[in-house]
Amino acid sequence: MQQAIDQTVGYFKTRQGSKFVEQYAEAGALQGGSISIAEGAMRIGIPLLAAATAGAFLAGSLSSVASTQAQQTQRPSVYVVNFIKTNAAKYQEYLQLERETWKPVHQERIRAGQMRSWALYGVQYPFGTSLEYDFVTIDTYAALADAERDISAVFAKVHPSSPLSDIGSRTEAARSIVRGEVWSRIDSAP
Repeated sequence: MQQAIDQTVGYFKTRQGSKFVEQYAEAGALQGGSISIAEGAMRIGIPLLAAATAGAFLAGSLSSVASTQAQQTQRPSVYVVNFIKTNAAKYQEYLQLERETWKPVHQERIRAGQMRSWALYGVQYPFGTSLEYDFVTIDTYAALADAERDISAVFAKVHPSSPLSDIGSRTEAARSIVRGEVWSRIDSAP
């Protein structure tokens, strides 16, 4: 049994005898490549179709320009990359600390405008017991001063009943930072 995975609605011209007739159709693309078409009796004028197409094009172009300008002003300038090796016995604890403790802190820093983004990546390849690191975190900032900002106040706000020193000790026991790199954007193109 095939199921429709995409549906297209549109107008097209067909020939009926000696004249062309505009018809409405719904086409559903099905798994396996076949297409079913259900024709209707609706009609549309060419000027209306041309105006709608031009309007859609302009709206899409303007929103694309606005989006590109917003992205250019929002692009991070500083990337802090941490290469992390977990303690094999505390692998799951490390992931839990990142997801449940540190991620909310980073989210608050982003909300407060102190950070642009944070991401945790796991190494997929190569693999083996001699890997230099298991994870990479990438923190992005507007400026180096944001990367160097003290996070203790934000941490206390997000986790008022958990002292930063205790969480820091637990984090250090679960992983080591093999190396850290700070990258500053020199140039870019949209």
